[in-house]
Amino acid sequence: MYIYNGKFTQLPYAANECITFVVPGGFALHDPFCAYWQWTQDDHGNKKAESSKFGAISSTNNTEHEYRFTVDYQWYAFDIVMANSDFRSMKVTMRDPRRVIARFTLQLHWTNSVEVPTGMIYAGRLDWSENAQNELAILVFPSRIANGEPACLFFQWTIDSAGKRKRNHPVTGMLRSVHTIVSTGETNGVFDDGVYTFGFTMRVAHPAQIVLHISDSSAETKIRKSYEMRLADHRTMHKKKVRNTKGFRLAYHRLVFFFVRGLFSVTGLDRNGISSCSKTCSQTALGSILAM
Repeated sequence: MYIYNGKFTQLPYAANECITFVVPGGFALHDPFCAYWQWTQDDHGNKKAESSKFGAISSTNNTEHEYRFTVDYQWYAFDIVMANSDFRSMKVTMRDPRRVIARFTLQLHWTNSVEVPTGMIYAGRLDWSENAQNELAILVFPSRIANGEPACLFFQWTIDSAGKRKRNHPVTGMLRSVHTIVSTGETNGVFDDGVYTFGFTMRVAHPAQIVLHISDSSAETKIRKSYEMRLADHRTMHKKKVRNTKGFRLAYHRLVFFFVRGLFSVTGLDRNGISSCSKTCSQTALGSILAM
């Protein structure tokens, strides 16, 4: 997985907005490619309208010094150039069927260099006093949900504590205190950026939803707020578009099985508790998804 983040402007609809690309696998032809941003105001007049795009790499061109590829969505396309020697940044040309509409550069914020689609991606909205007002947030678990595994969060401040507007706030932390309550089937965990603490609650039987908790212990009065987020990644695209639904359902069920199995590979918990929770919650989760 590779995660890139930065800013883009496409006037009059987007002015210095946060944009995040998540590459679940690698950069080969037909590999999935996810893009997330918000419009300052879309063409229907909606302010801070979300745009989540799920597609695949449609063409590639590898030269001695550069790797070029294109990602096509229903209306927009991205032509992307990266140096063969360094995937730490990408130069992006955004276009519609008529013209080029934006050019920008994104920086690599996290990678595990595993070129098989992994992880889970969630999207939601943050309201944190006057600092983040209805801002799009992208939460990524690149690997398993377990102690010591990474968690990444991307959003922008409406106005930060220094008075700067639209400053990106990328967070990469390591999960800790991951545990599951057997009686409710809820899994909880925490990561932080040194100032804010980010917790989450997930019902194992419903992995398509998650609740993100943000707290600031440095404030005079401790602040804690919660936000609902939804699964938003390439699996959503395949559920809608794959014609061979029987084959997809089998692949999807296997994916969830391995997710649930990995979910309970948590350090620091009682061995019997893990076994009991794995058996009960895995059966519940798979039963729920098989009924979809």
